[in-house]
Amino acid sequence: MHFFVHPCSIISKLEVLGYHKITAEQIKYFEAVFSVIDILPVSDEVINQAVKYRQKKSMSVGDAIIAASAKIFKCDLYTNNMEDFINIKDIKIINPI
Repeated sequence: MHFFVHPCSIISKLEVLGYHKITAEQIKYFEAVFSVIDILPVSDEVINQAVKYRQKKSMSVGDAIIAASAKIFKCDLYTNNMEDFINIKDIKIINPI
């Protein structure tokens, strides 16, 4: 069986591993996940798109960068927090759960 692994924003890595209630077991798991996927950088192009998203809708800096990364790198955005991205229509948002 072949699995396609989507890249993720460096901000997603920060949010996941920086979560204040993360357990040692979860840290070990997610560090393994992040070690095998491509991590997308925060470029000027991503920041410019994130600015546009924040100008249109009140959203956190992290969410704006994650959404902008998905748009600029032409990726789907996988999140369990669908409501954070509900007004963004130019990227595909998928709840994996």
